[in-house]
Amino acid sequence: MTRARMRQVSIGGTPALVDFRAEDLPHQKARRLFRLWQDKRGHRSMPLRSDIGIHDLRFCLTEIALVEVRESEPRFLVRVFGGDAADLSGRDVTGRPMDFPEARRRGEWMTRHARPFFVTDQKVTWSDRHHRHYDVLALPLSRDGRTVSHILYWFHFHIGAIDMSTAGLSQGGG
Repeated sequence: MTRARMRQVSIGGTPALVDFRAEDLPHQKARRLFRLWQDKRGHRSMPLRSDIGIHDLRFCLTEIALVEVRESEPRFLVRVFGGDAADLSGRDVTGRPMDFPEARRRGEWMTRHARPFFVTDQKVTWSDRHHRHYDVLALPLSRDGRTVSHILYWFHFHIGAIDMSTAGLSQGGG
């Protein structure tokens, strides 16, 4: 069986990469997280939410969001929003509905397609730090092995010439 080639799709008007390999991702932590997701899913289309524990995510815990996909409103509920992501975006959205339109459109795409995607250079629109941009890796998780019950997001924020990997926040600085 041959592997599909990386390609770009539009998700709610936003260009996103799909069908990529870990090596195609520009960030070391994104590559590591994607490989972890692949290992945990095995031959399934996506891993179970219970397959990935907090201990698996230590290397990127402050840079992730875990969003629960619900049948009722709010459709997408942010269960975890890492400290670096909150600090750099200017807003901690833990426990809040994911109600910003771009992210909601991407969440809807994920629930329909149940496939990882990577989006680059998106403007922060959910806080007053509109000058910041970010890259995001989105990975589907499931409770039942068939439908997307959670979306695991990893963020890389661009802060002018300084990015998250050099800002010192992940090492406990600030």
